Amino acid sequence: MLEHVEILWERLKNHNFHVVYLVRDPRGIWNSRQPRGWCSWSKKCTDIRQICQEMRSDLEKFDKLKKIMKDKLILIKYEDITANDNYKEILKNLLKNVSFPYNTAVDSFLQAHNNASVGHILTDDPHSTFRVNSSVTAKLWMKQ
Repeated sequence: MLEHVEILWERLKNHNFHVVYLVRDPRGIWNSRQPRGWCSWSKKCTDIRQICQEMRSDLEKFDKLKKIMKDKLILIKYEDITANDNYKEILKNLLKNVSFPYNTAVDSFLQAHNNASVGHILTDDPHSTFRVNSSVTAKLWMKQ
């Protein structure tokens, strides 16, 4: 995936943009993909070895790109955001690094999507961004 970032950087390096690489524990990725029909046809999508190899390749590419892009390339771990009581601090730092203000609208969005309550629409849709408890979602692979 990150080979596309290198191409993008070469084309747009004179523009002001950042790339945030969100990475997740490969066991969590694998577990999330298992019940999805769209993934069952591809070994690359369902084989944990393939998932790990792709991640290793991306992380090697990340290290190379970081030397070139410097503070324009940021790595965030999904588990750090979801499993950390200080997720707001992590996101505040991220937004500060990309010159985006952290305000009450951002705070409300984070509260609503990371700790969805009865007042929010909750579905079994895996693509929904609402979670009752994001830290539980991030660790489901440990129990399933």
